[in-house]
Amino acid sequence: MTMQMMMAGAALLSVTACATAPAPDVLANADYGSYPVNYLDVIAAYHEDTFKEPSSAQVKVLFEPRKSWTVWNYKKVFGYRTCVTVHAKNSFGGYTARSSRAYSSALVT
Repeated sequence: MTMQMMMAGAALLSVTACATAPAPDVLANADYGSYPVNYLDVIAAYHEDTFKEPSSAQVKVLFEPRKSWTVWNYKKVFGYRTCVTVHAKNSFGGYTARSSRAYSSALVT
């Protein structure tokens, strides 16, 4: 168990070492796009093919969209990010455990 934790820590460190944060002036002048007023509709549309019964999905917003950045294909991408928990029915008709998910407007459109 300890060896697995050390390996996971080393992998995490090697990945985060490659992603340096943008300079403050870059963050201040970055193009984040327009605020996603319909972000709940975008999240629902994103999961239309994911859930067995999309209409059963119960989405709870943990925080409203905020300006954020991420690294995608070795490039910094700017947009808005939000976190939600999703609770939906499975194949047997019962509800699954709530799962936390993060969404970026730069990657989910």
